[in-house]
Amino acid sequence: MCPDDGQNYLILAGDANEVLGFLIQRTGLGDLFEASDQKAGIAITSYQMDRYIDAYTGIRKMLKCAGAKLVMYYREGKVHLSAVPLVDYSQDEEWDSDQMNFQISSNERPVNHLICLGKGDLSERMVRHLYMDARGNISETQTFFGVDEVTETYDYSSVESEDELISGGTQRLQEAYATANTLETDFQNNAEYDVGDVVGARETITGVTVKRDIVKKILKVNSSGIRVECQIGE
Repeated sequence: MCPDDGQNYLILAGDANEVLGFLIQRTGLGDLFEASDQKAGIAITSYQMDRYIDAYTGIRKMLKCAGAKLVMYYREGKVHLSAVPLVDYSQDEEWDSDQMNFQISSNERPVNHLICLGKGDLSERMVRHLYMDARGNISETQTFFGVDEVTETYDYSSVESEDELISGGTQRLQEAYATANTLETDFQNNAEYDVGDVVGARETITGVTVKRDIVKKILKVNSSGIRVECQIGE
């Protein structure tokens, strides 16, 4: 996903299915892919696509920001794409350790203060401080102090603007928060889960809970038949 000549970013807006159709044509893949001709009813509002991100990853990130997921199926010689609301199964269907085997890793002290370093040298260098609170909210207001403050630096010397520096730092903190508590398991799927949906788990003894996106569905075919598994986390 490349920005237009002379532009810093590709900015997208409109109904999600219309945006999908635009991106298919922009990437020159109209011979293989097509977007739904129906309105998705999901608005993409001035979404700033990451620079030079691959189309599949960029589309999934865009739709997630709109509370949606990408649905694909093959029909009449083409892969049909559409956007539909994602489902957060962790809200009403939370697994626990009495029901299935899984592994949860918990880091109680993830990075919560990121010193973002942009272009420039010494006193002229662009510097912004970003902080994360206990719920994962990111702002420029500090909430952890003393031994509870965990600080790292983020070097982005090629950045062109403070907004871009803050955007990159925010993404770095979000990644730190997401990996602080991890869920590892592969589970059989009865077709109700889609890539982009959210699932959750709870360890009954410690009470630790996590929620993660489904990032991949794996189809396994052998002499015993067909089995579909879902992979959680990036």
